Amino acid sequence: MTSDPAFVLYVDHQDHPAPLSECFHATASRRLSSTVDRQHRPSTITQADSAYCPHSMGFHDASSAAQLGYCPKPECVQCPLCMSMVSCQKVDSTFCFTCGRCDWNSIPCGLKVDTSSESEATKDEVMGALAQLATMLQEKRKAGGHASAAEEHYQKMVEAFETVVKKPLPKSSTTRGFQINNAKRDGDPWSVDALETELQKKKTASAEDVQNAIGGQALTHISLEEPQTLDAALAGQRVSTFALQAWNSAPTMSMADLLPLPIPLRSRNSRRCRAELAEGKPGILLKPKLNPLEGDSSLRTGHGQWWKKDSSAVHVVPRVRAIRHGSKAQDGGIQLHCFVLKVTNSTLGVVRLQISLSSAYKGEHLWDKDEHTKKNPAMENLLVETLTNKHVDAYLFTPSSPEGTTTDQSSSTLKSDVVALDSAEDAIVDIGKVFEVPEEVLNWDPEKALNDSSPASEAMADLEENHVRFLGISMLAEKSGSAWFEMICATKEKPGIKTESSNLSLAIPLALQIEVGNGSWESSLIKANPTEEGQEPDKVTFDLVVTWPSTP
Repeated sequence: MTSDPAFVLYVDHQDHPAPLSECFHATASRRLSSTVDRQHRPSTITQADSAYCPHSMGFHDASSAAQLGYCPKPECVQCPLCMSMVSCQKVDSTFCFTCGRCDWNSIPCGLKVDTSSESEATKDEVMGALAQLATMLQEKRKAGGHASAAEEHYQKMVEAFETVVKKPLPKSSTTRGFQINNAKRDGDPWSVDALETELQKKKTASAEDVQNAIGGQALTHISLEEPQTLDAALAGQRVSTFALQAWNSAPTMSMADLLPLPIPLRSRNSRRCRAELAEGKPGILLKPKLNPLEGDSSLRTGHGQWWKKDSSAVHVVPRVRAIRHGSKAQDGGIQLHCFVLKVTNSTLGVVRLQISLSSAYKGEHLWDKDEHTKKNPAMENLLVETLTNKHVDAYLFTPSSPEGTTTDQSSSTLKSDVVALDSAEDAIVDIGKVFEVPEEVLNWDPEKALNDSSPASEAMADLEENHVRFLGISMLAEKSGSAWFEMICATKEKPGIKTESSNLSLAIPLALQIEVGNGSWESSLIKANPTEEGQEPDKVTFDLVVTWPSTP
């Protein structure tokens, strides 16, 4: 038996397994999308819709944010050493920008406002000093600092090169024979020594040209072997922080060179489904509002929510979790596994569903363009838990049918009963309630379940290596919009499968079939396909992957 947790992943339309919290369900779509970006191309794309300042919470649209890059408000600045927010405070009898994290202030760089008042500063005095400091900072940035000098030097170089380009080029009418005859006439025949001498002359001329001024600006030689001499106040600081200063492009040598840095804007991105876009649909999965302070993040639907549109699958697709599991070894390298799967309805309507064997999913696409149609059962660095950012290496077993039966016949018999889950209640209504787990689930013993369902050795003799055979799926209990299923399967590992990864996890494919129409899963807005009398109702199938750590 094992106490390690098992995880249930949902497969998107690009065959990427992902946790349900990373998945999206487009409106009236029969497929899932996810945020995972693995070897094969992702199922979604992102676009910057807007941006905002994390300090003042001022917001801008995408075009304005692309031109600005930083918050345009001069009072929104950060410390040049630790990149923390700074504030205007009174130090002795002087107002200046002060960092509360590293004790940096703007007095050495000349950003200060003197005051004659010795009493505690009032709010009006602080606001007036802040406006003056912001004006002084703007003037210093425009006063020809390092950035403006570099820009002026660049413009002069561009003008110099434009002048050279506009001059007519000399016509080349020489030929090889003419050059040979000309060399013979000059009495200096061609030789390797003469060629090396000519190349040396060109190198010397190029070295001398470097010392000349270009565009009116002389070049400065900087030795990479000699260390820079920093001011004593900067000796203990990280040199890498100075490279992040957009307004100090030249080497920073003292505290007087450190100006407060503008705050970069943070983008808010929208997400769209690739498959929906390919069909000419908008495919919007996630779209933020322009104002980051507008809306209530606790609302799931409606115009008052924080997102303009949020198609997260956690609000639409029933959640499947593996809450308990166990394993048992048998002869011939056979491993028996049993799981308790909990399915919860997260919608505000009734959902009818069932769990069945999935033989369609066989792994992710190979990265090789010549073999992109093949599937790879070995999945590396697979995200299984978003909260802890846990990744595992998993190997997906291929479903196997008993001898004499096809996979379709086996799949039709290994289906759970259709269960109708009641609607989910609001989280606020559930505050203070105690959720009671059914006794069938509390008293479930994995060892007893494996012993009762243990097949004969002859029945497993035809099970191939790296294959899985499902022995049964049945419902244990149902209560308050949740259902518990017991699933038992047998696997046979290939010797040496764990040599590449000692922490290899095992995985098996399943399918979640949700009935649409007749009052079931109305929140998906999927239009049910018409069916004839006597046929099964229309269902939407989502592939699942159950993964768990392998036993040593």
